[in-house]
Amino acid sequence: LFRGEDKNIYAVDAYCTHMGANLIDGHVSNNCIVCPFHNWKFEGKTGKKIGDNKTLKNFVIIKWTHSICINELTQNKSAPTPIFNNSII
Repeated sequence: LFRGEDKNIYAVDAYCTHMGANLIDGHVSNNCIVCPFHNWKFEGKTGKKIGDNKTLKNFVIIKWTHSICINELTQNKSAPTPIFNNSII
């Protein structure tokens, strides 16, 4: 998880597709997470590497007042439907 400069929260795989660097040691630039090894930038919204076709797994984030739920994207890239009523959270 990381917060982009647009203040949105993004969820992507924790490891770079290049050499497996842990992106928790990277930094945020605009709305991208930057790999600490070779400065590869991955878009938070799509997981795509800037200037390349490599992609990190990314996740759908459903936000509620005081919590978030992270779900893996489905085959058709649509957000899953929550299975509970958020009014009880």
